[in-house]
Amino acid sequence: MRERTGDAERIERAFLLALGRPVSDEERTRSLDYLAQVRQRARSAGQAEGVAWESLARALLLSSEFVYVD
Repeated sequence: MRERTGDAERIERAFLLALGRPVSDEERTRSLDYLAQVRQRARSAGQAEGVAWESLARALLLSSEFVYVD
């Protein structure tokens, strides 16, 4: 995911890779908010960036859209 520079671009790429579709505007907004919250909580550990993106990736991979095929 390092080839993308901004959070919104990285979120777009994550949704394409995990779910095979573009991210919606609402999902992008919620994902950006989620990243900000996780970064805030992980800041004291000094690994906020990695923890935030790992957490978002886990959330996508555990989503019912990823697990179940329509």
